[in-house]
Amino acid sequence: MTLLITIGTLSSFWAVLFLLDQLIRRYRPWKSAYLQRLEDCGLSLSFAHVKCYTTKFNKFFHTIGNSSRTACRLWFGLGVLTGVLLMITSVAVLMYTLFQFIFSKVSEDGTHSHQVLTPVMPGVNLPWNDIAYYLFTLTVCGVFHEAGHALAASTEQVTVTGFGVFVLFLYPGAFVDLHSDHLSVISPKRQLRIYCAGVWHNTILVLCALGLLWCMPYILSPLYMSGIGAVVTSLPEDSVLAGKIRPGSVITRVNSCLVTTDEGWYSCIMDIANRPQRGYCVPNEMLTGREAYGVNETTVADDGTIECCKEHLDSDICFHIFYSKGRHSQYKCLTARAVSAREMCGSSRDCHGVYEYACVFPAISSPSKLIRISHTEDKDVLFLGDPSALPYIVSTSSFVPRVSVAPLWLPGLMKTLCTYFISLSSALALLNMVPAYFLDGQWTLSVLMELYFEKKIPDAHKRHFILNCVLIFGSVLLGLNICLGIWTLINW
Repeated sequence: MTLLITIGTLSSFWAVLFLLDQLIRRYRPWKSAYLQRLEDCGLSLSFAHVKCYTTKFNKFFHTIGNSSRTACRLWFGLGVLTGVLLMITSVAVLMYTLFQFIFSKVSEDGTHSHQVLTPVMPGVNLPWNDIAYYLFTLTVCGVFHEAGHALAASTEQVTVTGFGVFVLFLYPGAFVDLHSDHLSVISPKRQLRIYCAGVWHNTILVLCALGLLWCMPYILSPLYMSGIGAVVTSLPEDSVLAGKIRPGSVITRVNSCLVTTDEGWYSCIMDIANRPQRGYCVPNEMLTGREAYGVNETTVADDGTIECCKEHLDSDICFHIFYSKGRHSQYKCLTARAVSAREMCGSSRDCHGVYEYACVFPAISSPSKLIRISHTEDKDVLFLGDPSALPYIVSTSSFVPRVSVAPLWLPGLMKTLCTYFISLSSALALLNMVPAYFLDGQWTLSVLMELYFEKKIPDAHKRHFILNCVLIFGSVLLGLNICLGIWTLINW
């Protein structure tokens, strides 16, 4: 249903845009000025597709490509090695993914547990609040890819006739026009440097993002500290933790798990979520005077939580008490804050002074857990619910501001952008080098066949036949992975 809503919303947007375009084209007072404006900007519009084409960058590509031709050829020569490795890797990855999907077991909900090539769809497998990151990084990756082709072409004396960007339904991209006659007459080695330049630039973009991600603690060290906890950057106003913890607070511990980074916060939460609820070592005198209830004297809420607190105070919850002397277990209403401050245990044997203590467990149903969150701003916060929801409720960062003018959101913005650049640029590099029709892999493989197999297979028809067989195999392999990805998206 979410997928249908997203597709419907986007289709409606394009329908309205296309309708406005057609109306203005037919409205005589505006028609001439409108068409002239489109032509000046290089814009063309059709349903679910808008394109901008320009020749203004041709001189720039020519100047850069010819500034140091020897260095540029060495640079794009490294791109050829990278492109060939990416082609081999892309086939291996797609075959592995396909075989994994075919031979993997189907889970209870009818889906496969492993990762497949999945299209990105906002509101389905991409949060709407990340759509700006996605569109920006995908556009930059596409422009950087095509700029690589243009610069390599200029270096090899192939004329660049134009450059452009487009948006197809939701997905932005870029393209470059090269003089086909110039491209066809240069040597295969020079062609290879042009065809592999795009994925080479995508690879460089990935390496730059990885380097920036690794250097972030050093780059941001004048304004931010790291390694002392996870600072809260944002919190929804309607959150259950609103008013108990605020942006700027530094989370240092979750139950007994020490938190030093944003990743540590997530790791502690997931560890608690994946383990059974632990109990607390409570001295027997703390239990004295509290009314005890047997199993038949309690009530069970709709969510499976056992209730034994008659006054229903927010600070009290029902605990299941296990004694060490063979006595029957009981339920007692205890103050959650006082109990959760005690040492944690799996049974009464874990408590010091085993006969003076009892191990008490919150009488709550899975996946809910009682969690104590320690932070720097105020008293510890108690959370009763599903721990796996906490990373979505509380946004955190590993970088704690040293000064008040340092924004909380800056490190998170940099980290998210780097993550998207690594993911999207690597995917663009890998998929473009699949030996399939209409991709860089087709032209690269065609040149490689001519360069290295012309003497071994003198018959051009045989080389062409082998080339087409490989391209058909690659196209089918890529198509099957895309179909499986769409199927996974539909069943998301």
